[in-house]
Amino acid sequence: MVHTLLRSPPAHSLLELTRFSMIVAVGALFFSFLFSPVFAASPFAPSVSVDATGLIIKVALKNTGDKPLKFFNDPRSILSNTETTIFDISARSCKPLFTGSTIIYNLTEAAKSSNPLDFTVLAPGQTINVEHNLADSYDFTRCGQGPYSVRAFKRLYHLDESGVLEAIETSANSGQFQISSAGQPSSPSRSTHNSTISKRDALFVGCDNNQKFQIMKTAIIADYLVRNANTYLAAFPSGQSDRHYTTWFGEFDQSRHSTVQAHFSNIGEKATKFTYDCRACKSKFGFRYHWMDGYVKTHPRSSKEIYLCKKFWGAPWVGRGSKAGVIIRALSHFPENGGTTDYHITSEEVLELAVRDPKGAVLNADNHRYFAEETYLDYLKQQSSTEGQGHKKQSDGEQPDVTSSASSSAAGGPSTSRHPRRLASRD
Repeated sequence: MVHTLLRSPPAHSLLELTRFSMIVAVGALFFSFLFSPVFAASPFAPSVSVDATGLIIKVALKNTGDKPLKFFNDPRSILSNTETTIFDISARSCKPLFTGSTIIYNLTEAAKSSNPLDFTVLAPGQTINVEHNLADSYDFTRCGQGPYSVRAFKRLYHLDESGVLEAIETSANSGQFQISSAGQPSSPSRSTHNSTISKRDALFVGCDNNQKFQIMKTAIIADYLVRNANTYLAAFPSGQSDRHYTTWFGEFDQSRHSTVQAHFSNIGEKATKFTYDCRACKSKFGFRYHWMDGYVKTHPRSSKEIYLCKKFWGAPWVGRGSKAGVIIRALSHFPENGGTTDYHITSEEVLELAVRDPKGAVLNADNHRYFAEETYLDYLKQQSSTEGQGHKKQSDGEQPDVTSSASSSAAGGPSTSRHPRRLASRD
């Protein structure tokens, strides 16, 4: 149920655009999105032009039930207090550049946090307000002046008394605003960066020797997973449905299939040529460091680095939720590789997205990650059943079990791949 509230606010006040209500087993919640100085585009609301630096959104959340509610402060949600991809903003056929951090994490593991700062608890009748400044996370200079629409991530995760995460869907309409001045167009200061990373080996920032070894082994595995994904995507004929493809990307469509192929082709073997930072995460995110795998910054003026956090080091080498998957997910975010989004991250969300919105699935990072992880596991199973206990010579088109070969490669030993082995540091 959506209610439109019409008010005539005094100068510099907030105009409440829409109120969203959602009923859950533990009570009722009320959402209110408030924009300053942003107004809804409707026949009853004035069209207001604002400077791009003045875009403030306040979100009010009220528990009208008789039981307390405990929400995880999901980096994708309105409860996030970090500069993350909370909103989907667009102007005509243009999207403003995101300047914040794209956080890589496992929602189920993150929600196990014992730190109360990771949660928002609402007592019965309590209302909280969260403020977001769009100018802190988005660069509007590329799209310039004109009308914009903004949507928020619709899902919140409530932690029930037994510690189980419960997804709560909200009903949200798009808000709209007009920008009268967006500043000077931005010009990327790293225009030659793409050619630079293709000619060098991996770099490390603030990493000890053990971390360098783990990163290099992971990067080699990630390269193999991407190579395997490329081979897999090219294997089935045009128009032919495939189990793994349809599971993670939905109904087959040649155009969407080509998009996925382009993404994996663009990622290529960049994992072993990228820069990895082992130091910045803890200082930037504090207590959140403990449940994060890593983060990236994808704005053209940002450094092309993958920042690794605590959870990364305990992840398995291959399989769902692997270290290699973290790297593939991170690389897919960069515009030159695909510019994927992170609006859907759990396996349930990703599988649902593939069925409901295949167009969205081919642009979502974790759909690529799960596809690469699952197709490689499937390949290993096929190899195991074919070879039995014996050893089979690798043909040019086959892939080795990289969990073992990568170890010797990263340590400087024999390798079946052509990846560079030099470990460079930039401390």
